[in-house]
This record gives sequence, structure tokens and C-alpha cells, in this order.
Amino acid sequence: MILSIVTVLVPVFCLVSLGFLWAHWRLDYSQAFVTQVVMNLAAPCLIIATMSAVSIDTNRLWIIASATLTGLSLWIIIGLVISRLFACSMRQWLPSLMFANTGNIGVPICMLAFGEQ
Repeated sequence: MILSIVTVLVPVFCLVSLGFLWAHWRLDYSQAFVTQVVMNLAAPCLIIATMSAVSIDTNRLWIIASATLTGLSLWIIIGLVISRLFACSMRQWLPSLMFANTGNIGVPICMLAFGEQ
């Protein structure tokens, strides 16, 4: 159990340390370049590598896809209601209410709780 926790936390600790040293040494960080590399190269490579290495049951894939679309639809409705209720700009607030960046938090927790599958 400890080994599985360590294997998840060590890469995170290494990246945090690298970021700390980068900021401490005041190295230049071109945010536009890093964003383009991640969005145009790293993310598609990660998706392709994962999809080619994993075999998933088609029924499970449909269940996950329908749950995702259902959740997204509910957050669209909730976001529309909140933006109308508080008279906020939908263009400004609706995407942040719909697309919460919480998916990356659940992956390591699910892996530790349920294992590889």
C-alpha cells in the first residue's frame, strides 16, 4: 500500500520541486510557448498512447461517455440558471461553471482506491 502511494506521489513531488527551483532561479517561462506545446503536441500524444495501450469494454465506454454527457448537460443547465439568477454574462461565466478542472484530482484517488482497472 505504501509503495503504491509513493509511486504516485514521487513524480508529483519531483515536478513541484522542479517548479520551485525554476522560480527560485528566476528562469524565463514563456507561457504561450508551453501552452502551445502542451495543447498541440503533448495532449494528443498522451491520448493516442493511452487509447492504443488500453483495452476497454465497449459497454463500459458507452456508460462513461453517457455519464460524462449527462454531467456536462446538468452543469450547463445549472450554469445557465446561476448566470440568469445573478445577471452575469453567460459568455464570461458559463464555461467556468461547465468545465471544472476536477478530473485530474479523481484519477489518482480512484487508482489508489480501486487499483489499475
